[in-house]
Amino acid sequence: KWDITGIPCKHAYGVILKLKLDVEDYVCHWFRTLMWRRNYTDGLIPIRGSRFWPATDSPDVHAPPEPEVPEEEAASKEAGKESAKKKLTKADKTRKKGVNESPTKKQPKAKKRIMHCGICGAPNHNSRFHKDDSSQICVSVSF
Repeated sequence: KWDITGIPCKHAYGVILKLKLDVEDYVCHWFRTLMWRRNYTDGLIPIRGSRFWPATDSPDVHAPPEPEVPEEEAASKEAGKESAKKKLTKADKTRKKGVNESPTKKQPKAKKRIMHCGICGAPNHNSRFHKDDSSQICVSVSF
């Protein structure tokens, strides 16, 4: 990158500083402040539109012609354009199953924890929804 841009990369910059050398000695002269000031002393002069450009005898430059495509590829490209315009559904976005995977098998659900009441110790309700029946005997459960 340093050879292409003329500016040392961050790794080279670190080595230059570690060796206690002057970094400006390793930057291309085109990027120095003196050169920038010299280039832009007169400012930027705007160029008028293409209508005002001088006419030349050389031929106009055009983009190269597109290469000939066999009919099979042209048909597949057309089909690809039509399918690209089609709106994606959830089924299109889902992960494609592997060859050895069952198409209908679903992941097992995680076991749900059964809540127990803190007052009576019975399952499927907690102390907030405990029905206060004085007829029930309180049993404390310790583990």
